[in-house]
Amino acid sequence: MNGLIAAGATVVTAALAAYSVSMVLQAAKRRAAAAVLAWQTAAVTLDVLATILMIAGSRRIPITIHGVIGYTALGLMLVDTVLLWGHRRRNGARARFPPRLFRFSIACYAWWVVVYSAGVIIAMRLAGKGG
Repeated sequence: MNGLIAAGATVVTAALAAYSVSMVLQAAKRRAAAAVLAWQTAAVTLDVLATILMIAGSRRIPITIHGVIGYTALGLMLVDTVLLWGHRRRNGARARFPPRLFRFSIACYAWWVVVYSAGVIIAMRLAGKGG
């Protein structure tokens, strides 16, 4: 594994941790509190950085099955982040999330974790082949 891919793997794992903290806080607070948005924004930022590092370090074209589902997961998390910020901007930090927005956040996070897990499996297989 080259250095850029290894750095991307580290950064995407940090994104997983930040997304997870954001989801726990969303479930606990049920509102657009500063901590929820800070963790969510940090997670998306880390996710974008990880994607850039992995693309830069890849010897293949970035259009693979895993790449496409990864871009989809990142896109969904970006949309979710924009919706969370929009809710706060329109309704204030104390307004509770509508159940529909909270369910959307959970669905986006779940899909992102599936894609992350697929990436881990791919990396383990490649490591087993010496590549």
